[in-house]
Amino acid sequence: MTATISVTLQPRTPGAVDFEDHTATYTGQPIAHTLSGTPLGVASVSYSYAGTGETTYPADAQAPTHAGTYTVTASFAVQAGYAPIGAKTVDLTIAPKPLSDGMIQAIPEQRYMGDSIPPAVTVQDGKTVLAEGAAYTVAYGENTEAGAGSVTITGTGDYTGTAQATFNIIKSDAAMTVTPDSNTITFGDSLTVQISGIAAARLGSNEIGLNTVALYVGSAEGDTIATAAVNSAAATLTYDTRGKALAIGENTLFVRYGGSGNLNTYVSEPFTVTLNKATPAPGVPTGLTATFGDTLAAAALPSGWAWDAPTTSVGATGSRDFPATYTSPVDTDFYNTVPATVTIAVGKAAAPQIAELSASFRYTLTGAQTQGLANLLPGDRGETAYQLGGATGDTGILTGGGVSVDGTLTYTLTGTGAAGNSAALPVTVTMDNYETMTITLTVTLTALDVPTVTAEDITAIYGQPLTITGTAVFGGVPVAGGWSFKDTPPVDAG
Repeated sequence: MTATISVTLQPRTPGAVDFEDHTATYTGQPIAHTLSGTPLGVASVSYSYAGTGETTYPADAQAPTHAGTYTVTASFAVQAGYAPIGAKTVDLTIAPKPLSDGMIQAIPEQRYMGDSIPPAVTVQDGKTVLAEGAAYTVAYGENTEAGAGSVTITGTGDYTGTAQATFNIIKSDAAMTVTPDSNTITFGDSLTVQISGIAAARLGSNEIGLNTVALYVGSAEGDTIATAAVNSAAATLTYDTRGKALAIGENTLFVRYGGSGNLNTYVSEPFTVTLNKATPAPGVPTGLTATFGDTLAAAALPSGWAWDAPTTSVGATGSRDFPATYTSPVDTDFYNTVPATVTIAVGKAAAPQIAELSASFRYTLTGAQTQGLANLLPGDRGETAYQLGGATGDTGILTGGGVSVDGTLTYTLTGTGAAGNSAALPVTVTMDNYETMTITLTVTLTALDVPTVTAEDITAIYGQPLTITGTAVFGGVPVAGGWSFKDTPPVDAG
């Protein structure tokens, strides 16, 4: 017998789905959130990701990469005979990755430049170089002084937290402008050198604090002759040339900047200053006197003065000008000599010493007689005037008389006297260059005629006898006779 029955088959219950919320940290790669295993009866699972909250991410099967909040929807296809499973949605959070100091690449040393230094920063996550602004922002320390500078980065976007790095700020080479007030000065003046714009090289002037500059002569390692404080990037160096560190002529100078916390020591390019000798202003000597016949050496000059030609004769009487030169008695190398014309008042020399003149005549002789006077006087006497004075003694033996302009004394014998009578004729002689003097001629009457005698000079060899030669003449006729020495003749050579 056959019977018909109805059989109803119920689908099998699939396995439990284990799919929970998930949190991960940004890695730079897509982060997928999937079931850890396939539930019983599930043929396949598909996933869809979508941003939530402030995270913009349209639904997509591609797993997200960037930090944010997402939903993950798992959709299931079951095997035959299994009951369907509804889609399940969970939350996926990708947290920003914390920054670390090691991500900041080494910053090269920087040179002080007078302002805050913002070095370029490279941040790297593994082999990936992060973009400033998208992954991090940068903040700098003051970074205004030589020493250690600092950089701080703060994460943004896929990164969070902060990281720091330091770098070295080295001193900058200095620069400055050196300007002497003058490149030519005179001994005794001050050399003034203006220093300006002391700053880091390639920058304009900036405040660097109180430092020093020094002035050197000869070389950058030479002697320091002046120092000055620096304030507001400027200084004034002053040197009194009386210190004698500068030589007469061209001098090579340098300025050395001593450096600061931010600037290295700096030596300027050499510059030259020419030091000229000073010219003193001594008063020209006055009131100098000398005597005719002297040389200039006899007229003493004040200290520092010297005659240009001291052996020169002072010349005739009167006011005479002669060249002299002043040389500074101190610091001779630093002063010029000063030429000048010096006036000397030249006075008369003492009257020449002339032996008394005498003339002897036979008492019966009459007539005019003459006596030359000019040949008895110095040839350099200048203008000469003669004045016959009154006769003294036995004045009756002569009469008349006078002296011509050429110095010839004339008088007349009267023939009235007796042997032994004498009379003196004084002649006053006035000369330009010698004191006034009186020449006296004494005329004596004798019983015999008196010849005119002339003796020659004697030159002999020592030990030989001395012989006098000469002439005796009266009335134009030679007179015979012998010669003898009035006094003992000399016996020594000379």
